Amino acid sequence: MYLRILLLVAAFMPMASLHLLLPFSVLSALVAVYAWWVRRIGALPPTEDPEVVLQDRNPLELNSALIFAVMFVTVSLITKAVLSRFHDLGLRMLSFLVGASDIVPFIVSVLQGNLGIASTQVLQAVIIATASNNLMKAAYVFAFGNRRTAAYTAYGMGALALLSFVYVAAVL
Repeated sequence: MYLRILLLVAAFMPMASLHLLLPFSVLSALVAVYAWWVRRIGALPPTEDPEVVLQDRNPLELNSALIFAVMFVTVSLITKAVLSRFHDLGLRMLSFLVGASDIVPFIVSVLQGNLGIASTQVLQAVIIATASNNLMKAAYVFAFGNRRTAAYTAYGMGALALLSFVYVAAVL
């Protein structure tokens, strides 16, 4: 996720993305090492389930594009309303709340929207949204996965979220 979001930020704000290059690269490396370690020690159950049937779907079909467009417009309108009423604190709170869903429409709207905010605020919003999204992924695993997987996921995702929040507070 971190490298994908970094490329997205670089596409819209090339100079500002340099501020995310080091932290997102470090977080990506930490994720890779942690995932390798968890798989190496055999902490997770096998992922192959013979009863699972995968359906072939085209992710670029019209329905996906329409859903993204509706989400993008809705999130853009909400972001502008929150910014006009609650300013910086509102943007940070909205960034945290958006983490419960797909964060890409929010990030794209903040990156390309003419919101009248500094690049530092945009980067804070991006980092907070990714951290919140990690916490939500951990919650999904607790809700739908087994306890052992949930515990390992919670440690990893929780640590990433904590590091992200510390970076926002200390550096940005």
